[in-house]
Amino acid sequence: MPKTIWLIDSTLRDGEQTPGVVFTRTEKIRIASCLAAMGIPELEVGIPAMGKTEIEDIKAINQLGLKTNLICWCRAKQEDLDLALSTGVDRVHISFPVSPIHLQALGKDQDWVLKNLIFLLNYARQRFKYVSVGAQDASRASFEFLKIFVRSVAELNGDRVRIADTVGILNPFQVHSLFEQLMAEVPELDLEFHGHNDLGMATANTLAAIKGGAKSVSVTVNGLGERTGNAPLEEVVMALKLTLNLDLDLDLTKMLELSQMVVEASGRTLPLNKPITGTAIFNHESGIHCHGIINNPATYEPYSPTVIGRESSEIVLGKHSGMASLKYHLDRAGILINESEVKELLFKIKQLSIEQKGSFPINSLKSLLPSKK
Repeated sequence: MPKTIWLIDSTLRDGEQTPGVVFTRTEKIRIASCLAAMGIPELEVGIPAMGKTEIEDIKAINQLGLKTNLICWCRAKQEDLDLALSTGVDRVHISFPVSPIHLQALGKDQDWVLKNLIFLLNYARQRFKYVSVGAQDASRASFEFLKIFVRSVAELNGDRVRIADTVGILNPFQVHSLFEQLMAEVPELDLEFHGHNDLGMATANTLAAIKGGAKSVSVTVNGLGERTGNAPLEEVVMALKLTLNLDLDLDLTKMLELSQMVVEASGRTLPLNKPITGTAIFNHESGIHCHGIINNPATYEPYSPTVIGRESSEIVLGKHSGMASLKYHLDRAGILINESEVKELLFKIKQLSIEQKGSFPINSLKSLLPSKK
């Protein structure tokens, strides 16, 4: 397994391909700046072939001089490379269809891929500092052809090959095996995994690729992307840190700011329990859980909320609350009542929560207290 991992964030390219999502230039600049400030080493900033506005957006990001690398996404066409060159960005990604399904849809064959790979890779290497080559729909390609494809890129001195699970159909066992086999074929080549989340396994598949030898992985903020989205940046980063002991030296306290920025720009809200960035993931209501959290947060939390820029956990009052939770809030509010009154108050809170089908608002505690004469 590599000792460190290179992250390529594709929020501004694959993320914006989410149906109905459009980022303004100002939003793109804010997102790119926050990603760079967080420490993400490479940003896929767009598709120049989309037209003049996209090219001007990419130029605007490039002119910021951010401390990160910028890369443009291109189809396997010379005109796409020429448009990418006009943006001033010095990295380019060239995507080739490699599965029978995609080749048939485009009216191409494997010979066309290999012939154009030679021409376009040589063309790009003369014009760009760094050239990445994509194996689009690699998960449904013939493994024998995939081997030929990655060997050809290595022989032509391409810098990286993206192995794309374009429709998210692989599981972690298949991904791990695929990367082990490909690494055996081209140990000198930087292999990247690009996972989609159609079966809910993009994060797990990304980690499996790394265990199999992938040195680079692509992600998007909030898992934004086509259909069910891509591997979420925040999940991959925290999973690497906590399960594989790979600390990527990122400023994780910017995670929430970045996530909210993309929520607002995309109009795609997050589930309250979205891993890492959901607003309710550090909320606790169950009496047993809250008792443990009050004594030692690690009892029921895998990491401290401060790691990702949150202030603290939240003890919620509701149907499942116990005495420890209520006493915790009473102490914080400076409310002194005896044990029997605490029990009576807890009963009222539980009943109201059941009737209202939700949590009891902490700021309404005093309204339930018996009036003192």
